[in-house]
Amino acid sequence: MRSKRRMIIEYPLHLPDPARQPSLLDPPPAQGDLSIDERFRQFHEANPQVYRALREMALAQAAAGVRRISPKLLFEQLRARGVATATGDDPYRLNNIYTSRYARLLAAEPGLADRIPLRKLMAE
Repeated sequence: MRSKRRMIIEYPLHLPDPARQPSLLDPPPAQGDLSIDERFRQFHEANPQVYRALREMALAQAAAGVRRISPKLLFEQLRARGVATATGDDPYRLNNIYTSRYARLLAAEPGLADRIPLRKLMAE
């Protein structure tokens, strides 16, 4: 009997430098008087590659027939890839507070609107 061969796909793993990782016990750095939307706009303008990568991954999932695409999962996959960002004052490369804003941008894309679940923002 002939055995099936399995293909192993290896992804590069991004391991953060512990010396540069902010402590979870310390309060977050002051962001001035900027709202989350304003901070997101600044981050998005400084890092257009983040949205392009998220869009590419979401469209690939849609093409594969995925009916419900999780923006949080896309964000975590992008984080695992180790995307380069210009973070400015934010010590986190990809801050989780921006996931909901990216979800709204993705939901505005043709072909993704009915696949991206959106919740009401606390700021609304």
